[in-house]
Amino acid sequence: MDSLKRYLINHFALAESDWEKIKPCFTEVYLLKNQFFIQSGKVCRKTGFVLEGVMRYFAHNAEGDEPTCYFTFEEHYIID
Repeated sequence: MDSLKRYLINHFALAESDWEKIKPCFTEVYLLKNQFFIQSGKVCRKTGFVLEGVMRYFAHNAEGDEPTCYFTFEEHYIID
């Protein structure tokens, strides 16, 4: 969670005291390969920040294929 803290402090001038106030709002979630963070057709009620690894964003097309739209890397947000 240190990388999220650094990101918020560096990009939004977040004070250390503010971090301590908002820190309880965050939960670390570990996803394994082929697990979904957000699924098509479901209401997205969360946002994420990649601490480690890479995530692929894709959507099924009319032929049933899964073309990749983009990748999300470490220290980037995930939101729909």
